[in-house]
Amino acid sequence: MNVAIFISRKLRLTSGEGRRASTNVVIAVAGIACAVAVMLLSVGIVLGFKHAIRQKVSGFEAAISIEPARNVSGDAMLPISLTPTLRAAIAEAVPGAKAYPAIRHAGILKTDTDFSGILARSLPSGADEIGFVSEMLVKGELPSDSARQILISEPQAKRLRLEVGDKIYSYFFVNGALKARRYTVSGLFRSNFGDYDNLAVYLPLSELEGICGLGDSEGLRLELSGIEEDEISPVSEILQQELNRAYAFGELQEPMVVDTRLRSGAMYYNWLGLLDTNVVVILILMGCVSGFTLISSVFILILERVRMIGQLKSFGADNGLIRRIFVLLGGRIVLIGLLIGNLLALGLLLTQQVWHYIPLDPEAYYLSYVPVEINWLQVALVDAGVVALSALLMLIPASTVARISPAKTMRFE
Repeated sequence: MNVAIFISRKLRLTSGEGRRASTNVVIAVAGIACAVAVMLLSVGIVLGFKHAIRQKVSGFEAAISIEPARNVSGDAMLPISLTPTLRAAIAEAVPGAKAYPAIRHAGILKTDTDFSGILARSLPSGADEIGFVSEMLVKGELPSDSARQILISEPQAKRLRLEVGDKIYSYFFVNGALKARRYTVSGLFRSNFGDYDNLAVYLPLSELEGICGLGDSEGLRLELSGIEEDEISPVSEILQQELNRAYAFGELQEPMVVDTRLRSGAMYYNWLGLLDTNVVVILILMGCVSGFTLISSVFILILERVRMIGQLKSFGADNGLIRRIFVLLGGRIVLIGLLIGNLLALGLLLTQQVWHYIPLDPEAYYLSYVPVEINWLQVALVDAGVVALSALLMLIPASTVARISPAKTMRFE
């Protein structure tokens, strides 16, 4: 067996002849455990926030959308459908993506005493997208194609004093003409995204097609789903190039504009980017805390064993061997702190994941509880980073053994 490993195993972390750990060891273990726990909690919470916010944004905004350029500028309301040319361009740029027509049109909801501006959205066609709308329901049901029904948000219902089953008038300006409709409130939804909850309402696609004077399977835009987040930007650029080429060669009658949820939901993605910065700051601060406590602890361990160091040197042990002994001794402290920190952080994350006992103000954070996500690769990286940093920092106090004289330490008390 390696001499350094053998000696470090025989050395105790207790004080004197007792069985209780010395105060400096307890402080070091507690410091490392707290630092590791804070690091893992920070990473888990940020991953949870990212997943939850992106899931909500993806529910409201398609990964990629295609609109006639004049619709985007507001100069016209041109219909768009999945023609062979558009289907071919989409297949060339985004193989396997699902495309379906959609409509968004501004309007007004009015009661006898109040009114509210809205952005009417057609109910999405994809299973995942319609599932998102269903998950937001707090009362009632989704609008039916066979009845004139509308789905509004809970904040809108409170502002207009409406309940499920109430009648509401809506007004839409279409090509200079005012179109009025009377709907029954089929249900209420709440996303905690104020920008969407204050404006969005849902209607069946067929209803909005009738309002906008469009034919079956026509919309004011095409929405694409089934695209991974990291592929959205490069794919949208390729798709825009394909559509520009098709228009230049006369295959399309109108120029098309490609938009992505990375742009339409930029405010939320920028907010998530700030969270990344906060995590980096926390990791650096906690690394400094754990490093400082570890260095202090190893220094104290060396001072407590000065006579032992002198005896080892008198027996012929070199400075390298003694440094390895104290690095291994410090490693025991790191591993104990790492184990406690992991158990504490993972326990809190798992229980929060199940019971959601830590609430949030949805007005400020868009969520009613702290979302968490455990990524085992991230956990392993944090643990590996702590071990690597500790191994480097322990060389600082361990290097002081070179200045300890055997002759003086034999008389050290």
